[in-house]
Amino acid sequence: MFLSRLILLILLQQSFIARTISQIVGDSAKIPQISQTPQSICSYRITCDIKMKRDDMDQVSPLCTALASSNNTEANIQGLKPLRTQVPPLPFMRVYKLKYEQWDDVFKNAGELTIDTISQAITNDGLCAVAFDKMYSSTPGTSDDKERSDKIVTFFCQLKERNPGILFGIVLPKDGLLIHHAFDVATVDVVADFYIAKTLHYRKCFYKVDLLSDENKKTTYNTDLEDSIKHLQNRKYDLSKTLLTIDINAYSFKVKVSDNKQFQTHTYGELCSHKMSKHRHMCTDTLEQFFNKAKLAFQYKMLGIYVVYLDSDDVGGKCGCSDEQNSKNYPILKVMAKALDGAFTSGVLNNCNSFGKPQPGDS
Repeated sequence: MFLSRLILLILLQQSFIARTISQIVGDSAKIPQISQTPQSICSYRITCDIKMKRDDMDQVSPLCTALASSNNTEANIQGLKPLRTQVPPLPFMRVYKLKYEQWDDVFKNAGELTIDTISQAITNDGLCAVAFDKMYSSTPGTSDDKERSDKIVTFFCQLKERNPGILFGIVLPKDGLLIHHAFDVATVDVVADFYIAKTLHYRKCFYKVDLLSDENKKTTYNTDLEDSIKHLQNRKYDLSKTLLTIDINAYSFKVKVSDNKQFQTHTYGELCSHKMSKHRHMCTDTLEQFFNKAKLAFQYKMLGIYVVYLDSDDVGGKCGCSDEQNSKNYPILKVMAKALDGAFTSGVLNNCNSFGKPQPGDS
């Protein structure tokens, strides 16, 4: 359904592009000819972003419909190759992230990142889609950034001409003030094949990890995510071609701020299999909270979800959250997939060993 919707969207936009781009960037602009039968359109329903391949990650969950990496290092991109050899291979998306002012060099085709280097990466890495982050200013403006939007149109037109059939998208800011004037929406929407919506997240943080009240266990936090979505909706972004970012990382803070190791990240498998220090603030989500987050993408009829830090899921099934087939791997992804299917509740995983709730430690 998502694939058909995306192809239809591309066909509808094709005739509109020819009538609109000349008004934006001048009559001399070359209009990209979008292929009516793209060879490698990503299925965006569950796009799984992996920061790094962990030792216990032999393959990507079959629930992932596309693989992505927002890690800019070439070593990490190449490190994901073993995960891309599974059959059938997953479509692959790359996200380029620069500082706002650095994009001006890219638009001038100067510096290390150019149309040539991006096009070469598309060929070498077999990319089906490319997204660009931090094209927006980090300072809230009082009016739409029309100048930047016009440059993006020219840039996308050049990329599409060089790389027919490849999709190009824009990563949007999560802060409401930045969303409102980041771009001229009508301008960039002509050439953007998709958007990735960053969203405001916060997890429930616990000081004494052995004191988890029933109230804390039941608390869900959708308010921040929904606020981000409503800002996008108010600005007339097309949610049907927008991926909702869901960050599944867990982290902790040392109680003593002066400690050099104050901030640490954790996988959910670690939370279930290791005792955590009682002197740390643990910040986690429960399975029900992840379900409710993904449910928003279903409720707002969004293109799908962009799962950041898939490698932080319980990849090895250490939490014991078994499904109908007694499989225990990737419980977070499983409940989010159910939410996208329109399930009313997430109640399909059994025997979870305190998932999302750090195990008390003595140290």
